[in-house]
Amino acid sequence: MKRLHHPECVCPTCQALHVGAFAYRDVAEELGSDDPAVLDPVWRARCQARVDAYNDTLRQEHERHVQSERPVPLLACFVELNRRAA
Repeated sequence: MKRLHHPECVCPTCQALHVGAFAYRDVAEELGSDDPAVLDPVWRARCQARVDAYNDTLRQEHERHVQSERPVPLLACFVELNRRAA
């Protein structure tokens, strides 16, 4: 799971998710301000939403992967073999 990095972060994860400094610059341009009291709440809400969406996607992919690896019940195999034989 990823977590929200600080507003000055320029790591590859922040770049890929467009959070950290990348999003902070966009918010500053959009709001026309350089006041952290104005920018930080907007930046934090947007970036946390992006990180949460990314984590949800990872969780869903993991759940699909785990479900695909679950063994098929023996009865289901037996029924399928009988269908093919008929």
